[in-house]
Amino acid sequence: RAVSLAVTIGGASQNHWSDFSTITVEFARSRPNLILGVPRVFEKVRNGASAKAHGSSAFKGAIFDRAEKVAIEYSKALETPEGPTRVQKAKRKVFEKLVYSKLKEAMGGAVSYGITGGSAMSPELSHFYRGMGIPVYEGYGLTETCAAACVNNKVRQKIGTVGPPVNGYSVRINDDGEIEFAGPGVIKQYWNNPEATAEAFDGKWFNTGDLGEVDDEGFVRITGRKKDLIVTAGGKNISPGPMEEIIRQHPLISNALVVGDGKPFVGVLVT
Repeated sequence: RAVSLAVTIGGASQNHWSDFSTITVEFARSRPNLILGVPRVFEKVRNGASAKAHGSSAFKGAIFDRAEKVAIEYSKALETPEGPTRVQKAKRKVFEKLVYSKLKEAMGGAVSYGITGGSAMSPELSHFYRGMGIPVYEGYGLTETCAAACVNNKVRQKIGTVGPPVNGYSVRINDDGEIEFAGPGVIKQYWNNPEATAEAFDGKWFNTGDLGEVDDEGFVRITGRKKDLIVTAGGKNISPGPMEEIIRQHPLISNALVVGDGKPFVGVLVT
C-alpha cells in the first residue's frame, strides 16, 4: 500500500494482479520496470520456467538447471572481496543468451529490479534472480511501523536478510530474541486498547513479535515468529517458517504447514 501511494505521488503508472496462474500474461501486457510482490510471485515465475524447460526435453531441463546454478554461484561471488572470476563471468554470459534473456522476456522484458516482503524469500532464489540480472530486494515492516522499517537496496544488499533499518528507524533484539523498532513511523498506541499497547511497547520500543538477529553491519535477519514456535512434548522449540518455505519451493507443492505443538514429533500438512 505504501509503495502504491509512493508510485502514485511519483507519477508512474501501476498495475495490480491477483492471479498467480496468469501473472506472466500480465507481465507481457504491462511490461513492468519494477515488480513488487510476495515471494510466491518470484517462485511462480522461476518454477514455471523450470517446468517448461523440463517438460520440453531432458536436454533443455539440464540447461536450465545449469543456468540456475551458474547464476547462484555468480551472485554469491558478488559478496566476496574478489568478486566473480573470469570463468564465472564467461559462463553467465553464455547462459544470458540461452536462458536468462528468455526468463526476462517472460517477466515483460523491461524489469530492472523487484521488491518483496510479507514472508521470507529463499536465499537461493534471491541469488538466482540477482545472478541473472534482476535483483529482488527483500524488506520488512508492519502496519505498526507504517510499512517498511528495513529494506535491502542496490547500495546495501545482503541476501538472506531484510536489509538495514531505513527512514530513521532503530532496531534492537530484546532478551527474548524478539525484534524491536523505534522511530518516527512507529505508532504511539493502539486505538482504545491500552492493554495491547502496554503489551507491545517497552518504553519507546515496539515489540514486533518476530524473532531475529542483527549482524555487525546492521542487517536484520528474521528467524521466525514467537507465536508460531512449536514446542514438542520433549521441550524442543521449533520455528516452522523456514521449513515450510523450503518445502513450498517444490513444484508439486502449493502450501505447507508444519505442526506438532505438544506432540512427540513434528509433521507437515501439504497441499
